[in-house]
Amino acid sequence: MHATGFWPMERCEPPLTGDDRNDPHPKIGKLDLTGLNTVATADGYVLASLRGGRFGARVLRMAAALAESDGDFPEILEGVDFTNLADKIGPDVDDATAELITAATEMVHRAFGRRSKAEIFDRAVTNDAQVAPVNSIADLVDRDPQLRSRGFWKQVGDRMHPNTPIRFSRTPALLSESAPELGASNNLLREPIVFSDGLPVRSIPAPSSLEPQEDRLGQAFAGLKVADFSWVGVGPISAKALADHGATVVHIESATIPDVLRMGRPAKDGILGLDRGQFFANFNTSKYGIQLNLRTDWGKKIASQLIDWADVVVDSFTTGTMKRLGFDPKEILKSRPDLIWYSTTLRGQTGPHASFGGFGQQGSAIAGLHGLTGWVDRAPAGTWGAYTDFITPRFGVSALASAILERRASGKGQFIDLSQIEAGMQFIGPLLLDYMTNKHLTTSQGNSSLYACPNQTYLTGDGKERYIAISCETDKQWRALLDLVDNPELISKFGGDNFASVDDRLVHEEEINNYLTEWCLGKDGRELESQLITAGIPASVVQRTSELYSDEQILHRAFFETHQHALMGPTPYDGHSTKFSARSGNYLRGPGPIMGEHTFEVLSDILDMTVDDIGEAAATGTFT
Repeated sequence: MHATGFWPMERCEPPLTGDDRNDPHPKIGKLDLTGLNTVATADGYVLASLRGGRFGARVLRMAAALAESDGDFPEILEGVDFTNLADKIGPDVDDATAELITAATEMVHRAFGRRSKAEIFDRAVTNDAQVAPVNSIADLVDRDPQLRSRGFWKQVGDRMHPNTPIRFSRTPALLSESAPELGASNNLLREPIVFSDGLPVRSIPAPSSLEPQEDRLGQAFAGLKVADFSWVGVGPISAKALADHGATVVHIESATIPDVLRMGRPAKDGILGLDRGQFFANFNTSKYGIQLNLRTDWGKKIASQLIDWADVVVDSFTTGTMKRLGFDPKEILKSRPDLIWYSTTLRGQTGPHASFGGFGQQGSAIAGLHGLTGWVDRAPAGTWGAYTDFITPRFGVSALASAILERRASGKGQFIDLSQIEAGMQFIGPLLLDYMTNKHLTTSQGNSSLYACPNQTYLTGDGKERYIAISCETDKQWRALLDLVDNPELISKFGGDNFASVDDRLVHEEEINNYLTEWCLGKDGRELESQLITAGIPASVVQRTSELYSDEQILHRAFFETHQHALMGPTPYDGHSTKFSARSGNYLRGPGPIMGEHTFEVLSDILDMTVDDIGEAAATGTFT
């Protein structure tokens, strides 16, 4: 997500992904300063946001309350302001502050260690603290009350399935039939295909505002108007897809509570600032940016006008936030039945955990992805970054596109409720089915796979922390690898027919990996990659993000696009992986906006506000 920006912005790799991959993480006591902290509980682990700012302060206050109830509150922390202490968390603290942070972290570990994941998470929901259970497959299927309350487990045929993560208020998506057996529908090939009544078809004319035009070729959402109230990952990426493909998207934000990505890395020249973050800019291409304080009267009035103007509203705040700000989707949809309102949260709009707020790291933990990633004999390592933020927009854009298409036929809009955790769980669907049907519980297995052996990354000899990934799924690939390795001992042990299948090799996986580890250490990674691919063996060097900018295939497809950012200047952005034959040139229609870059333009040109009204609004602190 943000990794590609480090090289052009800061001329470095993301932390702990280059030569420093195996360096010790900077810590204060048990507190890992590189990211979220995995904390042991009575029955597993939770992921705790022990970091600077308000998020870390909430976790510390929650743990302090538990410690007090246990009679285990540290004397050294008496009278400590946890908000102030959390603000000081970082690598450059004095010894006295480090002692307090160490004591507070120890308190968290002891308080959480006495309790179950479920008990801690219930507390976190109540206290609005970013502490998420590292769920197993069994936790999700057998014990998660949120999934049960939302009817996520659906009986289809003779077995239970995970349901769709998308809830449409008017045209619900339904799981109605099991996957067909091979060839079950071959008879359709011998008969005319008859479509169900009521489906939108190509012959339905588009509304006049969306009539096909020569200059909109390849821009599916040209003419669409979108008010984007979202922040951080899933919402902005979903709205960005509409903007990149032709929609007029107005992104609404305020510097009073700025998007956390604006102040994150990678940043221009490594200097943090509201308009220096490529993390934010990369997620908000092709949009207009307006600065608007929704807690002011004028701010509410202008936001209402933007909603009236829009065909689609996007928000990604915790459940109930828009209503508390004065914009209740249910009430607005009564007067605007043609409006599509897309709201995405971690746990969805309903259920006992609907109010839980967090980011994709918490989503990955709750969705079972974090706990599956790591080594058998260690605490879960977790996925890279906010993993459910990578997954969910793909479902969200599909949901939006289907609702927009359906509206062309019916003229009606609807509310879309997208749970990011339920979307993330779609990526482990086979493991969920395996547990529900066969009671087989998949746990973390490192890089081991049921479908390939070997399936591992190996150190190579061409530099520090350089690796190559090798995978053999078939007997042919395995025999080709044996020929290439040309190790008589390896061939004599594992070259027989009794090692032709993956299952046979998996029994001896550790020994096979030991041979290959020694072999790869003496090789240049790029040369070895070429030899393996030529032999028909799936393989790739583990590239660093800086190397993406010289990758021949990526260059050939012109993936990175350079756009002129108002502060950062010419900046490379992630482009689109899908190419459309009807579209040429750049796929991004412009850079991400600086804070409030298009405020006057939106107010005057889109909302037809007068200069006097804009001045009056400005005088009341509306554009802050």
